[in-house]
Amino acid sequence: MAITRKTGGKAHHVEAGRMDIVTKTRLANNSQPDSNLIYGNRRTRIYCYKICSSRTPSEDRIILFHNPADAEKSGYRLCSHCRDAMERNLDTVKLADRICDYIKSHYTEKMTLSSIGEAMGISPGKTGRIFKDAMGVSAAKYLDEYRIIRLREKLRSGSSVSAAVYAVGHNSLSWLYTDSRSKLGMTPSRYRKGSRGESISYSMADTYLGKIVAAYTDKGLCAVTVVDSAEAAEEYLRKEFPRALLSESEDTHQYIEGILAYLQGSSVNIPMVPAGTEFQLRVWSALRTIPFGSTVTYSEVAEMIGRPLAVRAVANACARNPLPLIIPCHRVVRKNGELGGYGLGIDRKKKLLEQEGSFITGARTDA
Repeated sequence: MAITRKTGGKAHHVEAGRMDIVTKTRLANNSQPDSNLIYGNRRTRIYCYKICSSRTPSEDRIILFHNPADAEKSGYRLCSHCRDAMERNLDTVKLADRICDYIKSHYTEKMTLSSIGEAMGISPGKTGRIFKDAMGVSAAKYLDEYRIIRLREKLRSGSSVSAAVYAVGHNSLSWLYTDSRSKLGMTPSRYRKGSRGESISYSMADTYLGKIVAAYTDKGLCAVTVVDSAEAAEEYLRKEFPRALLSESEDTHQYIEGILAYLQGSSVNIPMVPAGTEFQLRVWSALRTIPFGSTVTYSEVAEMIGRPLAVRAVANACARNPLPLIIPCHRVVRKNGELGGYGLGIDRKKKLLEQEGSFITGARTDA
């Protein structure tokens, strides 16, 4: 007997023996993270998330779906237990979003869980629990990372290191110089100088997506974008690395060739050095595990990193991805099936997904 699994609108078959393992170890164990596991009951035409508290149907009634949109397109409706849980989670997410907004609006001030909780009308303990459950980091860590983002902006605008540190709410430089290389990727003074003296090479190539620009140091790729002209490429690089020693060179490392091969389903090993916060790096690492030709939702990515309520933070991390194409944020879509945003333009996102889908379809036809 075979069980059908829906993936990207296509049906696949899972052998009954393997389905038994799926049922026992993936459906029964709610603590095991598996963002792709949405299962339906053939008889009731109801689908559930893996966290559902209702009884798991027998194997011959189970159909697996890649996402809720696929389930609903197939005529399945969400079970009441899951809907109630989602409504409770939504209230938590809304509160976490309010806390995020509060932190961003008051990041220059001294902040504690007590002060945040007072502004939200809840206890300090509840503030800390809700925020960490939703965002994956403590409120203090989130504040620290947001201050780093604002610090970068001030340093790049020409502020002195001390003035920038004070402007983001600290009265001592020790905060920044403690493990400063992990905070900024380099010393603060060097960051302020816009990577002055640092050699950054870049290569360009005309492709079906436009002119791909790959910027890199001796450690690996640090920026990728797609532009319409060489002038636009230079403008982008000057904005990203205002005082670095930029030099156009032949793509001897074959970075662009590797990117294009990756977008056609090949496995490549490209060294990358994206600069981001701890949370952003976790999200970008998760994006690299999304299979070629597949899509996941922002909610599913949040679940992949073990923080199912941090959906908005995941979306923000995708938007700040410095290496699109090779860190495939184009494979993340909205829960309702819409494409959502994309830093390189929604038309390119659509083209990339259509291309990957055509490769998958062609491979199945050939098989």
